This record gives sequence, C-alpha cells and structure tokens, in this order.
Amino acid sequence: WEATFNAMSDWVSLLDLEGRILRSNNASEIFLRMPRQKIPGRICCELVHGQDLPIPNCPMQKMIQTRQSESSELYLSGKNQWWMITVDPVFDMDGSLVSAVHVVRDITDQKLAEKRFKDAQSHIIEVEKLGALGTLTAGIAHELNNPLMGMVNYSQYCLKHVPESNKAFSVLGDMVRETKRCIDIVNNLVTFYRMEEASNENFEKIHCSIIIDRVMNLLKYRIEKENISIKRSGEDDLPEIFAKTSNLQQVFLNLIGNALDALSGEKDKVIQIRAFNETDTICIEITDNGCGIIKEQLGNIFDPFFTTKPPGKGTGLGLSVCRGIVGAHHGEISCDTKPGQGTTFRVMLPKQHETVAR
Repeated sequence: WEATFNAMSDWVSLLDLEGRILRSNNASEIFLRMPRQKIPGRICCELVHGQDLPIPNCPMQKMIQTRQSESSELYLSGKNQWWMITVDPVFDMDGSLVSAVHVVRDITDQKLAEKRFKDAQSHIIEVEKLGALGTLTAGIAHELNNPLMGMVNYSQYCLKHVPESNKAFSVLGDMVRETKRCIDIVNNLVTFYRMEEASNENFEKIHCSIIIDRVMNLLKYRIEKENISIKRSGEDDLPEIFAKTSNLQQVFLNLIGNALDALSGEKDKVIQIRAFNETDTICIEITDNGCGIIKEQLGNIFDPFFTTKPPGKGTGLGLSVCRGIVGAHHGEISCDTKPGQGTTFRVMLPKQHETVAR
C-alpha cells in the first residue's frame, strides 16, 4: 500500500475532519513545491488557496455535509494551472465519518485541449457563417448597385442645373458622395467576405481632418440633438496620407457612431478625437466617457457578428469591416477600455504611400 501510495502521480493526502493533513504521498512535493516532511499538520485549504476555511465550494466541507465523494475544479492563476480536487469520506467500523482522502489531479493539459477544441469549433462556425453571408452578399450586390447608380446619376444631373449659390447645391453634393460611398460599402462587403485584398487603384492623397470633417457633418444633427461635446486636437499637425477616402470615412463614421451609442446613458457626454504623429505612422484616437466594454467581451469585439449592442441595434459587422479596411491600408486598429469609464479606439496608418502599396 505504501509503495502504491507514493507511486501515484496525483497528490494524495489523508485529512482529519478539520482539513488538517495527516500524511501525503511523494507527489505532494511536486504540487506544493515544498518538502514532504513540512506538509503534515498543515490545513489543506491554506496550502491550496492560501487561506484558511471557509472556502466557497470547498469539496471537503461539502463531503462532511453529504458524507459522499465531492469534487471541484480549481484554477490557480499564479501557477496558470487547473486542478481537479476530489475528497472521499473514510468511515469507521460503526459508520462514523472519521477522516477523508484528498486527491488533487493536474488537469491543465486537458483544459488546454478543451479550449483548443472549442476555439477550432468556433472558427469553423465563423468560416461557415462568412461563407454563407458572402454568397448572399455577392448575390444582392448587383441588385443594390443598379438603383444606387441611378440615384448618383439623377443627383449629378440635378447638381449640374443648380447654381453654387443655391443651398441645395451642397446638399446634392453630399447626396452624390454618400450614394457613391454606399456603392463602395457593398463592394467592400463582397471583398471582405471573399477574403480578397483590396486594390490600390483608388488610393489618393488626402488629409485625415477632411475625412473627419465629413463624418462630423453627417453626424451633426445627432450630436446637437443629444447634446454631445466633441473635442478635437492635433489634426492640423498631421501630414497628408495616401488612402481610400470613402473607406476611411466608413471607419471613422463607424467608430464615432459607436462612441455616440456608448454615451446614450451618460449625463455629461464627451467624445475626444486626438491625432498625433509617430515615426512612420499617424495615430487617431477616438475616446468616449461612456459605459466601456467588459473584459470578457474585449477579445471578441473585432469578430464578425459579435456585438455588445442590444438585439436589433447592431449587426456585429462594423468593427470587422473597419479592421479589414485599416488592414488594407497596412495600418492597425486597437481598443483600450475601462468598464464604467469609457473606451478609446486607436487607428494607426502609415505615412508613406510605398508602405500602403507594398
């Protein structure tokens, strides 16, 4: 029995009913990283959890109450390990509960394998979703482009017959530009779901402040209606960059629109748009003082179909498309957030056209 006890790879201990260790096998030294001779007399919860009883969901306490075998999984963040802890009752000849057998098994590899399996499953599901939506998008793109092109043609016709002094002239100009942007959005979605690289043929030299001005103009009514304070800084110090103007406009429209949504429940609503130069890139940060994003959701915000908004308020495609557009510019997009305090989205874009076109 002693040879078997010490040959086991699991940590096995005999406990009294107060959780004090009476004896342990050789494996306990590996689990606890301490000499076996120092273990008897110690409380198991103190060694495992770093504190004395009571411990929530403690299998030892459950076993005393149920008089049956009890198990629980424990994650040790300091060791980055998963342990399965099982406590079995030991009865005297007259049926009295006198002690317990405490077994600890390292299940870290099992947990990692389960996570890899779940991640692989999720990836397969997302690929299938993207494939299905890509087929649907490609099918309706042609039907959407026809009426949109008709709107562009009619708007341009009206624009030619309206003098620049007329108030309708600028409105018609916006109509032409935004309808063309709708056409680009449809084409971008097709490109995105087919995983094709965007071509460089439509890149042009432009100042980001112009793009942000257009976005502010489009959102002006909502900003004024919801009494939101917009603070902009640093844009005049940025150089012009080569970019697809309508695509970047879509990125900033989505990010600023998300910031507006995040402020819906706030009393003092502020959005800061800060721009600055890095060595080879320009950086534009969009910060709100809204609700923020919880840690569990932060890693998924750029995934297709994932949204933190209520049902019917978002498709979960906006940030995915933004990441695709910024990536096509050989840039980066990232997010920093503090739940209850606000969120910052950061867009980094290369200064040199050669970097973009590479």
